[in-house]
Amino acid sequence: GVWGLYFNAKHEIIGFRKLLGDTTWNCSGGVSPWKTWISCEETPTGQCYEVDPDPNSKHHLTPMQTLLGGTGGQYEAVAVDDRGINPVFFVTEDKWKAHLTHLDIIYCPNHSGALRRVESSCSGWGALHGTRNGCTLDTKYLRLRPNQDPPSFTWVTDKGVGKTSAANHFPNSEGIAFHNGKLSFVSKTKKEMFTLDLDEETYEEERTGLKFRGKGSFKGQPDQTLDDLDSNYMYFTEEDGIGVGVYARHDKDGCYSTLFEDNGARKGDETVGTATSPDGTRLYVGFQGSGELFVVERKDKGRF
Repeated sequence: GVWGLYFNAKHEIIGFRKLLGDTTWNCSGGVSPWKTWISCEETPTGQCYEVDPDPNSKHHLTPMQTLLGGTGGQYEAVAVDDRGINPVFFVTEDKWKAHLTHLDIIYCPNHSGALRRVESSCSGWGALHGTRNGCTLDTKYLRLRPNQDPPSFTWVTDKGVGKTSAANHFPNSEGIAFHNGKLSFVSKTKKEMFTLDLDEETYEEERTGLKFRGKGSFKGQPDQTLDDLDSNYMYFTEEDGIGVGVYARHDKDGCYSTLFEDNGARKGDETVGTATSPDGTRLYVGFQGSGELFVVERKDKGRF
């Protein structure tokens, strides 16, 4: 299921509330442009659900299954490019022959025979549920073209082509984030991050944790990511059989550093669920196996 943390005006936690139940292995998910939460099930027939955490919303206690999951899959995380009129959702799947899907909410043509002006942004509650007249989902899949100079990508309608590209280049895709026109996601088994320039249709890839400064090491598998903050850092959680941690990557030089490490006390666990307080001064991260939630603060009380 999904639970929500609630804060007061001082950004202190005052509540912990269940928002979604009767689901299985809910993994990462992501935030929609209209501030709801999309939660994905990591099972062979998993789906993605939308919950509204706002207690004052009429949809607060009515979570809905979205169309993002299609016929089902082992879904992980969601990111959104909302720069244009139509929000574009990206969904990763933690499976060897997975595929990164590109879902664009588009306007349907006018079939009434008359010229109509229908003011609909195709956003907000219901846009992903199939309950809005005049909108539909157009699904495409990522195909990398690494042999081109520079390496490029395209979106294809053939799901089989998307699966083959994923198996060859980015199996077990997990965390994904959109920031400033760039879409970044990780391949867990390859321990690599791919960054797509959505405007130029080119991409770069790098080994996670290869350039490292300071104590610790990011040698485990990258899991979830956080990069929707107004900062110079991208944050990563880790899955490892020895010890796990949370790591930061500096945007300017691509160097990684340790935020904190477990040092083997929770061997075989993984860090998950990175999020910040409303003012950005506290970072929250969980341990999936032990069910613990930690709060991290900077010594200078600054923002993450």
